Amino acid sequence: MHPRSRTIHRGRKFDLELVVTPGPGGEPIEREVVRHPGAVCILPLLDSATGPRVIMVRNMRIAAGARILELPAGTLEPMEKPEECAPRELAEETGYEAAAIRFLTKFYTSPGMSDEVMWAFIATGLRRAGPGDGGLRRDCRRKVGGDAAAGAAARPARSIIERPWAGNHAATGVETKGTGDSSMCCVASSATARTC
Repeated sequence: MHPRSRTIHRGRKFDLELVVTPGPGGEPIEREVVRHPGAVCILPLLDSATGPRVIMVRNMRIAAGARILELPAGTLEPMEKPEECAPRELAEETGYEAAAIRFLTKFYTSPGMSDEVMWAFIATGLRRAGPGDGGLRRDCRRKVGGDAAAGAAARPARSIIERPWAGNHAATGVETKGTGDSSMCCVASSATARTC
């Protein structure tokens, strides 16, 4: 028996397939698999007098039911290469352009259920080029909205490394209701990104 699949849902950003594959004893095993075009994430390092800062974007993620502080990221457009997508997403979400964007690595985001590959880049030599929209694109500007961003911010690079080991759940990016950590970052309006 060879693996076979059929599309059971076509979405705006990804499709869902039912894949039937032989198990260890030859019995059929069914899995639902998300087919995704791939995405990029960018680690934008901003030079400052107190050391490097990381530009991050705060998004309301409906699936997680929480506001999450994230690296700028986005889905590849049709026929778009990751190295083309990275500077576009950086500018759209933060308003910054980079003198250099360097490929770091690529990885599966959730290989147990999806074929999405995330291409990671580091951006240096940042300069302000526009307001950025915090990831709030045209397709999210509806009454209900999509995963609309609530702002962008810069955090000390050192704090991003130290916070997980300090036992602070905010390091994961999730901000629970009513416990906003003002030491985490300076958040601007959805139309701007600024440093703290």
